[in-house]
Amino acid sequence: MQTIEELRGTTVVLRGGTPVLLGDIADVVEAPAVRRGIAHRLDGEVVSCRVSKQFGADTVAVTAGLRDALDDIVATLPAGVTARVVYDQSELVDEALGGVTRAVLLGALMVVLVLFALLGDARAAALVTLSIPLSVAISGVLLERAGIGLNTMTLGGLAIAVGPRGRLDHRHRERAPSPQRHRAV
Repeated sequence: MQTIEELRGTTVVLRGGTPVLLGDIADVVEAPAVRRGIAHRLDGEVVSCRVSKQFGADTVAVTAGLRDALDDIVATLPAGVTARVVYDQSELVDEALGGVTRAVLLGALMVVLVLFALLGDARAAALVTLSIPLSVAISGVLLERAGIGLNTMTLGGLAIAVGPRGRLDHRHRERAPSPQRHRAV
């Protein structure tokens, strides 16, 4: 149906072979949609829109796309109408990643210091220190090629896999004959 007249001419029921039209039993007029809710801010009523990403989608990438789309929409708004973002989850993600990065760097520094202190050998400490991030980086490349994303489960698996690496290197060092031991024999 394209017009109100077509809607008025819609048959609702047949009574004794005579069609009863919608226009016969109701006033059919063009009117605004029924209001179902209200969004309100300090300045009064507003139009509010919430966007939810699909499961598995990258929050930061989705938000960047939305901001680009919003810039295009803002360019077409009438004078006096503005648009603004009230809540942006990608800002939380960016802050969390910054905190994780700082924690990882500080943790790496502490690991180097502890390894050097426990192993007493700069070469062995450097070997263990470089082997752990290298194995994680290679795992990341392999995961990406396999189409597996980094999430809590894969990161937990990597953490479990990397943990024994440092212990194995330390045990190997303990079993290896030292130059002093050979000289003494």
